[in-house]
Amino acid sequence: MNDNTNTNTLPLKFLKNCKRSEVLVELKNGDSAKGILHLIDYFMNIKLKDVLYIEKNGPKFVKCNECFIRGSNVSSIQLR
Repeated sequence: MNDNTNTNTLPLKFLKNCKRSEVLVELKNGDSAKGILHLIDYFMNIKLKDVLYIEKNGPKFVKCNECFIRGSNVSSIQLR
C-alpha cells in the first residue's frame, strides 16, 4: 500500500521541488497563468508570483504580483 501512495504523490513532490521555477498553469476555462511557483498544496491549490494572466478569448493580458488558483480549476501545469 505504501508503494501506491508514493506513486500517487510523485507529481506533487516533483512540483514542490520546483518552487521558485517558472510555470504555466492552464485552467479548465481555457485561460492560463504564467508565473513563479511560490506554493502548492495537497489539493493542487497554487500560489504564483510575478504573474501574467492570459484570457482565452481575445488578446487580453493582466499582470499582477500574486495569484491564487484553486486546484479544482487547474487543467495542466507546465514547467518552463
